[in-house]
Amino acid sequence: MDVDITNNSVNSPKELHTTRKLGIIFTIIGIFLLIPLSFLIAMYKINDSKLDTQTTSTSVTIHEKIDVENDTMYKPTYEFEVNGKAYFCESSVSSSIRPDEGNVTIYYESTNPNNCASDYTRTGIKFIYFFLVLPIVFIIVGIVLIVTSTKRLKNNNFPNGTTASQQPPTTPSSSGTDLSQGYNLS
Repeated sequence: MDVDITNNSVNSPKELHTTRKLGIIFTIIGIFLLIPLSFLIAMYKINDSKLDTQTTSTSVTIHEKIDVENDTMYKPTYEFEVNGKAYFCESSVSSSIRPDEGNVTIYYESTNPNNCASDYTRTGIKFIYFFLVLPIVFIIVGIVLIVTSTKRLKNNNFPNGTTASQQPPTTPSSSGTDLSQGYNLS
């Protein structure tokens, strides 16, 4: 079945109903992908808004790990000081991009310096926004399929000027019976 219903290539009500169901499935998948991504972004924004102070790290330790695809992944831990006390800010993301080994800006919560982030972490987390494209595409495609197929079903708009009631009946099985059975031949 061709699901490009914008150029009237779907020929029967059955195909349009199937296309509408496909649109519903696409929309549901898009919503189910969008919900956890939205939750992650909201949690990131809430935590990021608490990071009200910044300083420069005093040292960095870079942890290397080989992943399942045999790529080297890097996860830095930055040391920084607040009021003479040392704190460690471990990145919450790993990346195949090796971080700078120099001192970097550390953002932390003034009332709880253990809640911190580096630019490395902030850049990695912002990459989540890229993944919003997929569920949005699923939702848009789903809605387009639902709206266009529903509209064509409602208007009985089928190729060659036929309507749903004028669609040819399915041919009966050829089990030795008269082929005109079920057809009005007059």
